[in-house]
Amino acid sequence: MMKDTKGTALKTSKSEQAGRLKQIEEEALREIVSKVAGKSAAELVPILKDKGHVDEFKIAGKAKITINELRNILYKLHHHDLVSSIRKKDNKKGWFIYFWSLNVERAIRSLIREYSKEFESQTSLLDSRTKKNYYICPKGHTELSEESSLEQNFECIECGELLVLKDREIEQRKINKTIDTIQERVNLLRELVHKYEAANKIAFEKDIIKVAKEKKEARAAAKKVRVRVAKREEAKLARVKAKAKAKRGERKAHKKGMKR
Repeated sequence: MMKDTKGTALKTSKSEQAGRLKQIEEEALREIVSKVAGKSAAELVPILKDKGHVDEFKIAGKAKITINELRNILYKLHHHDLVSSIRKKDNKKGWFIYFWSLNVERAIRSLIREYSKEFESQTSLLDSRTKKNYYICPKGHTELSEESSLEQNFECIECGELLVLKDREIEQRKINKTIDTIQERVNLLRELVHKYEAANKIAFEKDIIKVAKEKKEARAAAKKVRVRVAKREEAKLARVKAKAKAKRGERKAHKKGMKR
């Protein structure tokens, strides 16, 4: 199993580390989209990365491909959840235009899964090469297990040359180097994922603060409205009372005048 070395030890300054991670991120994104949708898809990475949702016609223009070629690539990426889209209606032309965005974190996680599979494959291969003997043709025609070599009388079926025992140590060193490379790569990609998670947490906390602030402002605004309404009602009631008082005064004065 691969070790999740949180915070890979990189003996560099923070700025250099950030630059290195950014480079790794772009390389990783190019790699995963190429695996999913072909080499030409890699050219979409700098067009879509950190750009939000981009008009598909602008993407096609920048990539110098037709809109149908672009959509073919995007649909493949969308099938693997590596891109997302929204559509907006063009008020002048009357049709809908799609805007596409690259799901960076999902793409990196997808590549980590691919590397994890390769890691398990190489680990299994190392185990096999450690426990079993393999024989090769001196001219490079074939490589067989000990059982298969025995069935062939240790002769190459292509040229008839006698098969020789393959050096285990050389093979094991080669596989171990591949495993170490995969492990290092995955650790760096996981570091990127941790960065996304931290950024998402900060963004989430900011959203909570923003929502709380908006609710507080809304409550304050509602209170002001209630206060204004209450004051208007009080003023209205005061006018009604004043008017009623004035009428009572007039009636009293009128009665006094009648008595005289």
